Amino acid sequence: MLKYDLFFTAACICYNGMFRSQFIVFRSFVPFEMKENFLFQGQYNQTYVTRLVKMRPLINLSACKNATILPNLSESSNANGPVAFVALLYVDGTNKETIFDETGLINKERVVKPYENLTYYVEDESCRVEVIFEPEGLFVTGQVLGFLAEKNTHSLTIKDVIYPEQLEQTGQPEHDVICFIADLKIRNSMGELNVVIDYISNSKRVTDLVIIGDLFDEVTKENADLLTQFIENFGADTFIIPNTNDPTNKLLPQQPISNRLIDYNCLFLPSPAQFETGTKMLFIPPVAVNDIKLYGETSAIKIMKMLVRTRHICPTAPDTVGCIPYKDEDPFILNEMPDYVFTLGDKFEKEIGKITYFVLPSFSKTKKVIILTLDKCNFETIALEY
Repeated sequence: MLKYDLFFTAACICYNGMFRSQFIVFRSFVPFEMKENFLFQGQYNQTYVTRLVKMRPLINLSACKNATILPNLSESSNANGPVAFVALLYVDGTNKETIFDETGLINKERVVKPYENLTYYVEDESCRVEVIFEPEGLFVTGQVLGFLAEKNTHSLTIKDVIYPEQLEQTGQPEHDVICFIADLKIRNSMGELNVVIDYISNSKRVTDLVIIGDLFDEVTKENADLLTQFIENFGADTFIIPNTNDPTNKLLPQQPISNRLIDYNCLFLPSPAQFETGTKMLFIPPVAVNDIKLYGETSAIKIMKMLVRTRHICPTAPDTVGCIPYKDEDPFILNEMPDYVFTLGDKFEKEIGKITYFVLPSFSKTKKVIILTLDKCNFETIALEY
């Protein structure tokens, strides 16, 4: 039987920094041991410690030849002139929500809008320092980066950033034809989807079916049976990835949906998901992308490109995106370079390149599915028209 832990500890990182935190206890029914490295009875500051420890070796400061390389931030108090170090970035704003706000411990209306009046800090195990931040680009809380800075008596000014060493792509795409369907929200009928799929079946040889939640408008046996029957009729290798409202845990990383719900031989994946279907695919949950939009970047594709470049899929967890506390390993670090990276959004978008990025539309809103022919890197939108 699954064991359930009634309590887990969440850190209020917004008030005392990410490594020295206040803690609140919440009641929550979540599986006690989904993975050995998840830390359900620990503290969220351990999450940041683990991230920094795991990411630090990926960042090479040797190119900063004219700078003093600091083993930790506390050494900056004795330095002057150019310095270089690896640290975790924290970005604050006047309207940035805290864990207190999200849990209702402060009684006020929650208004989600882009952050204003940003203040930047760098932090490691030794100390936290407010900095003047000059580099242009998309920088968010939770990123582990190398920093080239100028230290004087009164301030530390970040002049440039050093990104983690980039991964190499391997392999060649196969001849697979993949059908992507997102946000089904099944409600007592599969009629509309069946019309679209009948057209696809009569015109294309689809080898793989990738279904991304939210799967059901309501989780019932009847709706689950409808989805199972649909997958069986489709007749392709099927991958199922959960989203926020699916019957699994809500905190990232989401665990795969149970095969007891969908009684068919599918590959049930977690979210985020890195998997292979003719080539290497990476799915980034929309909650992670949309949270970063609050830093002022509206393009989901630009956000995904940043996440791949910094080799971390969800840096703003657990600051403003809920995640399971963990130790020893960081489940969001990117250790293998994907060929395709995608998320969900309001409309279909793509950018084809060495890595191809795309945004899947919601079927429940647009009645659209996407067909990808791998060896040609060709996308086709199939829409139900009335």
